[in-house]
Amino acid sequence: MSLEQTMQRSSALVADLEGLCQDLVEMDPAGSEAEAIELLAVLERSKSALSAVQAKHTAVLEQYRLNKQAAAGVPKDRWGTGLASEVGLAR
Repeated sequence: MSLEQTMQRSSALVADLEGLCQDLVEMDPAGSEAEAIELLAVLERSKSALSAVQAKHTAVLEQYRLNKQAAAGVPKDRWGTGLASEVGLAR
């Protein structure tokens, strides 16, 4: 897959995820106790998966930033400065 295709796929997945989140917020309440339990279980698994994806992309961002700073000649003891704040703001 080319870089352009990868970026298009990523953009489409992000748009789909944003739409899904909105749909979940607007969703009608569960119709039964069993449905509520199943929904809670699915939401918990989804939350875990999303946390893993978030951690992965935080590490990717850190590597991009460190590579960029190294290439720009930033002193090594300054690499990554401010990154934690940026990630915190994104959350």
